Amino acid sequence: MTNIFDPSRWPMCPPETFVSGDYSAFKRDDLNVSFPLSSYAIKFCTSQFGSGTGTTSSSQISLDAVESRSEYQITARATTTSSWAVGKYQWALFVNDSADAQKRQIVDNGVFEIKPNWVSSTVDPRSSGTDRGHSLQPNSG
Repeated sequence: MTNIFDPSRWPMCPPETFVSGDYSAFKRDDLNVSFPLSSYAIKFCTSQFGSGTGTTSSSQISLDAVESRSEYQITARATTTSSWAVGKYQWALFVNDSADAQKRQIVDNGVFEIKPNWVSSTVDPRSSGTDRGHSLQPNSG
């Protein structure tokens, strides 16, 4: 298990799943060569997968990266993530030219899922058909 409180061990992308109300952090130390910290800004943006006719919902998250040494760091405190809606999200990492706000480029993207906080939620945290990570289906062999 990674110590998420130690910046030297932070992953390069957001986790695939995490719990609402937990601290979340990742860094990008690979972008500073093409996008020097003194001239660019990084923004982490997400949108929850919608249901119905649209592809996204009103549950959107936007975090600005903090420049530290030679890396961009994206963090979200527990008090921040506790207000995030449970569900699946599409995320994108954008770089912005600090001198010209009209210059923006996507540098990475992916998906992640926010799970309910077991301490404060009455939602059953188990996935359909699983219990503690084990299938409820009998072994077929």
